[in-house]
Amino acid sequence: MKKLCLTLFILCFAVASSIAQAKMVGASYGVLAPACTNCTSLSGFSLYGSMAVQDHIVATLDIGFYSKTAGSSTLNSTAIGISGDYYLKEALNGFYIGPDLTYITLSEKFNGNEIFSKNSFTIGLNAGWGIALGESWRLVPHFGYGTWYDGSSGRITAGLKVGYILP
Repeated sequence: MKKLCLTLFILCFAVASSIAQAKMVGASYGVLAPACTNCTSLSGFSLYGSMAVQDHIVATLDIGFYSKTAGSSTLNSTAIGISGDYYLKEALNGFYIGPDLTYITLSEKFNGNEIFSKNSFTIGLNAGWGIALGESWRLVPHFGYGTWYDGSSGRITAGLKVGYILP
């Protein structure tokens, strides 16, 4: 599954890169958590590619892998999301806000046996800040909130992205 996701990410980025103005690739570390009392948050990394489609609008494909281990229990999640971010200043610089559509798989194993598995599409809203570190590097703290599975009040995402703007 992880190899398929990575292949899809590379293929989508390669096809779309020929039509985009500015392009950025990067990685992030963050949390994925249900918005409910006493729920478990997961942490992990993601790979992403962003392409400016207009002066202020950036399309992003993000593939994340999150997990948490507590004793004999392991909770794993894969999230594949697309978003359209509107930057107030210019693409990939300054404050942005935008909607996202994410497919999340969630599974829990206890002593190696799967006891819970759920897949769902979620819709959310993200906000962040693209901080320029020279001409080619960006640091992007971000926060998001959206829908998720029944029994939670939604999902929360937060983290820090590091990106490189391709020439």
